Amino acid sequence: MASADRVRVAVVGCGVAAWVGHLPWLWAHPDVDLVAVCDAQADRAQAAQRRYAIATATTRYDDVLARDDIDAVSICTPPAHHAVMAIAAARAGKHVLLEKPMGRSVQECDAMIEAARQSGTILMLGHEKRFNVACEQVKRVIESGAVGKPFSTAVHWGASVKLDPERMIPAGYRENYEWRWRDASVGGGILQDHLPHYVDLWRGWTGAEVESVCAEAQNVTRDYLDRPSIGVWEDFGVVLMRFTDGAVATFETGTV
Repeated sequence: MASADRVRVAVVGCGVAAWVGHLPWLWAHPDVDLVAVCDAQADRAQAAQRRYAIATATTRYDDVLARDDIDAVSICTPPAHHAVMAIAAARAGKHVLLEKPMGRSVQECDAMIEAARQSGTILMLGHEKRFNVACEQVKRVIESGAVGKPFSTAVHWGASVKLDPERMIPAGYRENYEWRWRDASVGGGILQDHLPHYVDLWRGWTGAEVESVCAEAQNVTRDYLDRPSIGVWEDFGVVLMRFTDGAVATFETGTV
């Protein structure tokens, strides 16, 4: 690192996740130097470069990892690229902040963890909901003992956007929605996309880990709405989990 109190970072992937979260936060942080941006599409990297007055914009991830003036990479790409990029970063001695979902399989996740362990680098998942003001207050309430020992939680996250995408996709979010719906390399659907947030919240609130899980998922867009072009992956699911502290959690989610 350049100094003990500053971290030099490159953002890899300049889509919505980077624009909404990573780029503005890193740019504003007093202990961070935002050194470079990287995206397979040059125009997206250059747009981020102009907006945040970043010295370097590139389409080559290898060039980012080869630089001595970068300590860490913030990986904001689709899940298909997470494992190969995070492992390469660890081998290059770079710390990694990785968007969720961590990977497309347990094997990919284990490989990233092992690469970070062998290189002595930090691998952190971007579970931003832990830092939501309301979620932080829930943690304080639980830790205070005011509600006793939690034994159950239920989460419902639902949207109707796939019923009429042309009207219901928010302005500026079409690409961010549709690559999840159309890209066969993503590796999973609605549960992969949303469940990590809420499992992590329960882990953060209680310190417990998932002990057992069962789930059912459906591809409503493909099988009921007859729109296979945006129904590559399942878009409705129900999950039941038991945690190591004995608590039970249910999660229901869908974009239909």
